[in-house]
Order: sequence, then C-alpha cells, then structure tokens
Amino acid sequence: MEADVRLFLTHLSEEFSRGEVAQVYERFTTPTAIYIADRLLVIGRFEEFAAAFATYHGGLIAAGLARTTTRINGTTETSDDKIVASVTCLHEDATGASIGNSEVKYYFRRHGTTLKIELTEYLALPIDTAAFTDDLMSMAV
Repeated sequence: MEADVRLFLTHLSEEFSRGEVAQVYERFTTPTAIYIADRLLVIGRFEEFAAAFATYHGGLIAAGLARTTTRINGTTETSDDKIVASVTCLHEDATGASIGNSEVKYYFRRHGTTLKIELTEYLALPIDTAAFTDDLMSMAV
C-alpha cells in the first residue's frame, strides 16, 4: 500500500512541479474538497481546479519554485479502500534551496488499481501565502 502511495505522490509532485494541471486534475475525484486553515474549497469542474492550481502554483513559482518532492510521514488504510497519507511537500528553487514546506493530509480512495485523492487538508503552507491564500479562499464555501 505505501509503495502505491509513494509512486502516486512521486508522479503528482513531478506533474505539479512542471505545471501540468490536466495531469494533476486526473489524480483527484470530482467533486474534490480542499481544506486550507478553517476554510473549505469544493471543486467540481476542471475550470475551477485550473484556477485554484494557477493561483497556488503561481504563488510558488513567484517564490522561485523549480521542484517539489514529497516525504511520507505515515499512512493509514481503512477496510473500505480508503487511505490517509500524512505528507511533507518539500519545495525547492533551481539551486536546490528550500523555499518552504507544506504539511498535507491526502485522503485517497482506491478505484480498482488506481488511487484518487478525495480530500486534501493543508495543515501548513510553504511560504507567506497570504495573498494567494486570499485568492483561493475567495473561491471557498
């Protein structure tokens, strides 16, 4: 199970780093829910996802993002094909220097042989993200 999660997150972080919004979107169920602080962002359509992705990814690019990698801190699997992974996302610039980390819980569901993210919970954001967090939250419920 953890090997599946590790491979999934490796691909997700590579796609995120390259700005491949359509590939990242395919890794989520729709609708999907994203918690940031005490706010909930529910995304049902690709256009909504692309707008949120552009805001978050764009903020990190402005801070110098060149690469994101993930470190799994722990996983839990329930009996109904659900997996929770606690993850640290390491965001680096082109020299390999850290621009910050995010602490995230991903809630997966197994769909046949594929994992999909049903819910994302950001426990800590990577940089001073006030400006683009406000933009993201303007989409929140």
